[in-house]
Amino acid sequence: VEKWLPLVENMTWKDAAKSFSSEWAKKWKVGDDEKIAVDRLAPYKEHIRGSKKSFLSKYTPGTTTAGRKSAEKNDNNVTVLKDSTKHSKRGDAGKGRKFLAQEEFLVALVNERWHLGDPIGRIELRDELMARDDCQEGRRDQDGHSFYESYLAPSKASGLANWLKRVLKREGWSFRKNSVGQTVPDDWLEKAMDNAKRICERFRAAGVEEILNADQTFVKYYSEEDTVVAPTNIKRVGGLVKADVKKGFTAMVAVNLKTSEMEPPFVVFNGTKMKDAKYPLRTLAHKHRNWRHSGNGRTGYIAFQKKHWFDEDITIEWLDYLLNVRYPGKKVAISMDMAPCQTGARVKKYIEKMTNEGRLVVAFIDGGLTSVLQVCDLAANKEFKDTIKKLYLKYRANFLRAERAKTPNKPNKRIDMKMPIVEMMDIVEKSVKLFNVGQLETRSIEKTFISAGQHPWKDCSAEFKTHLDNLSKLPLYGGAKTVEQVLADRAMAASKAETLGPGRGEGGCVRIVLEEEEELDLETETAGEVV
Repeated sequence: VEKWLPLVENMTWKDAAKSFSSEWAKKWKVGDDEKIAVDRLAPYKEHIRGSKKSFLSKYTPGTTTAGRKSAEKNDNNVTVLKDSTKHSKRGDAGKGRKFLAQEEFLVALVNERWHLGDPIGRIELRDELMARDDCQEGRRDQDGHSFYESYLAPSKASGLANWLKRVLKREGWSFRKNSVGQTVPDDWLEKAMDNAKRICERFRAAGVEEILNADQTFVKYYSEEDTVVAPTNIKRVGGLVKADVKKGFTAMVAVNLKTSEMEPPFVVFNGTKMKDAKYPLRTLAHKHRNWRHSGNGRTGYIAFQKKHWFDEDITIEWLDYLLNVRYPGKKVAISMDMAPCQTGARVKKYIEKMTNEGRLVVAFIDGGLTSVLQVCDLAANKEFKDTIKKLYLKYRANFLRAERAKTPNKPNKRIDMKMPIVEMMDIVEKSVKLFNVGQLETRSIEKTFISAGQHPWKDCSAEFKTHLDNLSKLPLYGGAKTVEQVLADRAMAASKAETLGPGRGEGGCVRIVLEEEEELDLETETAGEVV
């Protein structure tokens, strides 16, 4: 702000118009001497109030070239802004951007597809441009420029990629990896409000001491890059490092409302359970059964399953670990999604047993709502996995250097990438510790519990409403009602139910007393009306 504000506040439309094509500039009915209104710039001036830095330019009134140079030389807090000379030698300097029609078409198309819930990709963007008449081979605009020759010819693939990137960046768009999640129900907003209310009331009534949200997440064991740097014009790109990119593990990420921290990691690796092994004492499960006590600073828990999945056995093992190792003697509340391994018969039986003993209270989040209410999804999983990836890449680089040093005379020797469980577990535990260090300042976990409407002892209504309203603006959640509309509809329904009076009314209506957590679908005998 300090840098551009002195330029902008003293710049006239005549000065600014020089940066654009004359054809585009003439579209605007602005006087040559007009400036940006003072009130429009007031918030920015307030933002930099108290700053010692000062920027001067040729637009700063009452200054000369010599005076600006002298001020910059004698005062370290003064900087003179100069015009860019990047394009000074170009023959088309000052004529503005080319292909504005194609640019406007592209931006409109991207915007339309995003709001339809069907984001467009690079290949389809190219196809759409190829279909335009003004992008055909041999077609030129009034200035003699050919969009095809500039960006669509077979040899111009990189040029098109750069043009797309520039255009999208100017309008606030960028290419992102497409992600797939649960299907969001049409009435997600109403269900989210009901779920959050049910969870809070259940935990509050039970008088729980610790509140957790938990979510399983898969982590690739070898986080290999899909794209690598290679010499230009090389047809085959490959390396001398071999890694099993399909191998991975599953971690149960759990976050605590009170401490605003992530729980020590509970990780499931590929392996045989001790109870299923012919020789239990030879299994990895037996070797790592006391992981927490096998070294200083180790806090996690390791389990094994043949496909590194959470099954009912391991889910019960995790719950038992929480209740008897992490929080012995306390009443623990957990909110989590309805994954099959968490809702199986044996898991339900264990939860019921612990609930009856006053140790455990579980509330499940309905299907399709994890992206709305799952605290781990909203505030923990991505950062956790990104940190694991960074630490893995650091370990990988050190490992490869050490392996190369063993055979300095064989630079082309193929290396099998090794990732011992001990090393990976150390990386996972360090990732959790780094996450928790960040929480000392941000406390984003606690804030996310509040914004997701799941703090039983605080009024979260304002933050929850903001969260839901922000989601409703996104295409994935489009078409939903606002929070105010849902509340108004429910108030009207309650009012109508009370107005009908007791028993049957005229026309076969039935008075329904609306009770929490109960759905009624009562049909009358007359005309099949439903109230």
